[in-house]
Amino acid sequence: MGKWLVATSWLLALAACHSGDKAVSNRGVQAGSIDGVYMTCDEISGFAGVTLELSNNQFRMWRYSDVGPRSSEQPTCGMFTRAGTQVQLQTGPSQSRTWVLEDVYGVSAMWTPEALESWHSNERILNRYQVLFKTDAQRVQDTMPVRPSIEAIKKAERKAG
Repeated sequence: MGKWLVATSWLLALAACHSGDKAVSNRGVQAGSIDGVYMTCDEISGFAGVTLELSNNQFRMWRYSDVGPRSSEQPTCGMFTRAGTQVQLQTGPSQSRTWVLEDVYGVSAMWTPEALESWHSNERILNRYQVLFKTDAQRVQDTMPVRPSIEAIKKAERKAG
């Protein structure tokens, strides 16, 4: 019964995502919400990147690479859940991906567990593809938001410190 519910929820989310309705209401979001747009840093944007939009427990994720199309027209869509700092993206009936919320240089970020472990060990971001920085955008509209620059984030932190 549980697998059936997960599969049904995932299919409903997928159908809603691909229905062409881009507007998902963001009203009623409480303080501390993680809703918004997260992106890989600008320094790697010439090679590959990820844009992740979280809104009302649903996500849309765009990926691109210099091997193949520059950007994907159709995002991967699904539901997400949050438990403390853990964010679970349901990418299929029995597939999911975990990200961990933790600020870096005063900016909200989502990390893969491996990248965060490395950050805690030596305070360096060794793989910039495994960290998504929160942008000022709440939604991805017709154009992608400006990618955050990790060098600008570091510079601002040094000035503040």
